[in-house]
Amino acid sequence: MTDLPNSSVKYIIKATIKSKGVVEKPDVIGAIFGQTEGLLGPDMDLRKLQVKNKVGRIEVDVEKNGGNSIAKLEIPSGLDSAETSILAASLETIDRVGPCIADVEVTSVEDIRVSKRNYIVDRAQELLEDMVDEAPGPDDLSKSVRKRMDPKVKTYYGLYAGPGVFESDELILVEGRSDVLNLLNNGYDNVVALGGTSVPEKISEVVSGHDEVILFLDGDRGGDLIRKEMDEKAEYDFICRAPDGKEVEDLDSDEIMKCLDSRKENVKKISEEDEEIEKLELEDKERVVFGSVLDELLGTRAAVFLNDNLEEIGKIPVSKMKEGLESFGSEAYAVVFDGSITDKKARNAKSFGVDYLVGMRGSVSCSGVNCLTREDI
Repeated sequence: MTDLPNSSVKYIIKATIKSKGVVEKPDVIGAIFGQTEGLLGPDMDLRKLQVKNKVGRIEVDVEKNGGNSIAKLEIPSGLDSAETSILAASLETIDRVGPCIADVEVTSVEDIRVSKRNYIVDRAQELLEDMVDEAPGPDDLSKSVRKRMDPKVKTYYGLYAGPGVFESDELILVEGRSDVLNLLNNGYDNVVALGGTSVPEKISEVVSGHDEVILFLDGDRGGDLIRKEMDEKAEYDFICRAPDGKEVEDLDSDEIMKCLDSRKENVKKISEEDEEIEKLELEDKERVVFGSVLDELLGTRAAVFLNDNLEEIGKIPVSKMKEGLESFGSEAYAVVFDGSITDKKARNAKSFGVDYLVGMRGSVSCSGVNCLTREDI
């Protein structure tokens, strides 16, 4: 008997032989050759087919159970489908194995090529899925390029930060270094990491010098804890949160933009229960003057201080507005500036006795000072 090369195998004939009595493997092999010899003619003689490498070695596994035997056999075939079916059917003519009565059943004729094709389809699908997962989509190309640039994280008061914090009037505070990297990769470089769920004592120094401070927190309990600490340690203007259960480091560009755009809806408000909000109607003269000054300031990033006669007493960059209040506060009746009204600016104006704070835009609750925007005038 010979082994049929794997490349020549087309089918596997599988059969079960049940004998009433104990038999051995040689008994099974002898029955197959002996009882099929001459049955199908010389061209289909099993021994000759093996010599011609048309049929391979017969594999037999015999199990003995309670004085009986069950033999499972496999015959590899290189014949065509019709010849293989004839050979398989001939096995069921065997009625005796050794001295024992036997019953033979062909359980299947397996097409090896079908199995190979199924394997090819399954494997090709796996490879295709890997290709799709690894390749960046059109929306991710810019992000992939930025990541390969390996943006260098700076330090700001000893904290991880983007390079834009040194010059930007706006500051975004996040929890950790991974959050900083994600915002950098998505085009936001004015960001500083608080360094975990414990807000550092130097946070008041970090936020000083910035006109607008945004607290950007994870959508989990850690974010809640940071907010409570920030309320005690430093002032900030706006707060925004990642969606529930998500972290800032996992957000894509659209999610980041949506969160930051929502900050005006989440702005910290002074409780109406603690302080009564006063709203005074503008006289015609004040309305005209404030509107005129705002028009002149558009695009200048400057702030103008007016006395109670609505005369200009000083003009400085918006970034130096606090210093201006210290200089002109006792005389200033109104501060008109090219920028957004925030809680911090309102509180600073109130502390120096300013009556009107007039900006290009803003969405805050003011107390003790009248906050007006272009839409109000």
